[in-house]
Amino acid sequence: MRRALAALLCLALAGCGATHDRDQMVADHATFERDFKAGAIRLDCVVSCSRAKVAIEAETERLYANSDWVDLADEVIRVGARNDLAYFYLGSAAEGRGFIGAAKIYYRLSIQETKSGYGCDEALRNVCQGIVLPRDAEQRLERLS
Repeated sequence: MRRALAALLCLALAGCGATHDRDQMVADHATFERDFKAGAIRLDCVVSCSRAKVAIEAETERLYANSDWVDLADEVIRVGARNDLAYFYLGSAAEGRGFIGAAKIYYRLSIQETKSGYGCDEALRNVCQGIVLPRDAEQRLERLS
């Protein structure tokens, strides 16, 4: 959210020539927010985002620990990496913001990704950041049902 607002401010300061870009950014953010609340965000990057995924691990862990739900969701969606931890983070962000229906969807997707082999508990290194999946997603889902 802060990044989106900062980008909007930069566009606003750029003058009238950036009006279309600024309007598009506002529309894109509104679409993102609507899709996030509905549980409609899908992450589809598997290989090309690997470097970006690794680069944000510490940041997403910090955002999660600080309950910074807006920025956590923004970071996860910006990278778009398809895995169980990313969907778990989206579920946590949705739950933290009171979007319970969306949280349930994202927790189910997290469980599905673990079972499909898109887990954060990779063979060479564990990048689950202390979260045990699918167990933690299943517990959250059960608590919300």
